[in-house]
Amino acid sequence: AEPTVSQSPRAPPALSIDSMSDIEYTHWLQIERGATCMVVGSAGRTPTFVDTLHKARKRVDSCRPGPAQVDAVAGARATCDGMLERVKAALERIFLDADASGAKAADANARLQAVASESVANFAAIFLEYNALCERSILKPIETASARAPSTELSRDFALLKNTYGVERAFLCGALALPTEALSAVPPHASSALVVNLQRQRALIERIQTLSPPRALELIGAAFELTPPELRDVHNELQRSLDVAALKSGGLRAARWFELMTAHIDKLEALQELLHNFEVAKLSPPRSPPPSPPAPPSASAA
Repeated sequence: AEPTVSQSPRAPPALSIDSMSDIEYTHWLQIERGATCMVVGSAGRTPTFVDTLHKARKRVDSCRPGPAQVDAVAGARATCDGMLERVKAALERIFLDADASGAKAADANARLQAVASESVANFAAIFLEYNALCERSILKPIETASARAPSTELSRDFALLKNTYGVERAFLCGALALPTEALSAVPPHASSALVVNLQRQRALIERIQTLSPPRALELIGAAFELTPPELRDVHNELQRSLDVAALKSGGLRAARWFELMTAHIDKLEALQELLHNFEVAKLSPPRSPPPSPPAPPSASAA
């Protein structure tokens, strides 16, 4: 028997961003990542952040992901919820002990700092876990041969570019939600993931702009425009200095950053759908011309 695509060791993994439902699922999973980082960074104490997360989770579930995706997302959510429960319990103990024993403010502050340190570690861990989930949702192999055509390299690169902005949104949302004094404790591996992501973002932009056919580049050209200026300024400052504390002291807050970058990523999703339709049309076989109408009878035949 001939080997299938999934059996052949020489066949590269097929790309799964080849349907509108895949695009929508990944888009909402990326939003869930940003909201999760924001909630974990704030220790679950900001109701508007929690409401944003609940809405994102519902939208992800409404996309009807496959069993493997459901299990992976459920695991990440359980990790997040466990983190929040532990931090909530620790905060409640601190306030109860202070009320019951009249504990000194210094003791309470020391315990609050310990909780803040735990929130930093939680944010870094959930940020990296969701990054892996979102990456797999873009590049997951198709396990069995199917009639679904794999995406082109351009579709893949554009999906990965969109994801880099999602990583940027998630990191800064979580970091801005942390207490200012805790920012210096963000683990190096989380900051390094952001640095690598920003480098990848620049490389993908260059690759897409260099290799895209003119018509495709015309369709997605707006992806490379960061508007409004507030978004562009924050993005450029983050690339230049990675100084989240300076951005926060300048007045930037997690909710505003989430709003700004989500508007840009929503625009990328719309462009991704245009690109998808363009690629589908390009890969579709040409339609056969309609049959010619029968010739009218000649005068001699009459």
